[in-house]
Amino acid sequence: MEVQQKLQSKVDELCAWAEKSSRASWSIADTWDPDFWAHKGAIVSAIRNRGYDVSCSVNWGVTDYVITKKITLS
Repeated sequence: MEVQQKLQSKVDELCAWAEKSSRASWSIADTWDPDFWAHKGAIVSAIRNRGYDVSCSVNWGVTDYVITKKITLS
């Protein structure tokens, strides 16, 4: 699987998970998957461009993302 296809599959997977359960989480570290690590910014941007909120935290070298469906409250 080429890198772009691999990254696109991850974006699709995380968005589908967030759509189904209103929330998805993803953790990544530089030693786990070099393709995901190198392109994590592009993955997050693609998810945000689809209309999801993405928050991020870092602990002990692991970057944790939480993807949620946007909701509008009045």
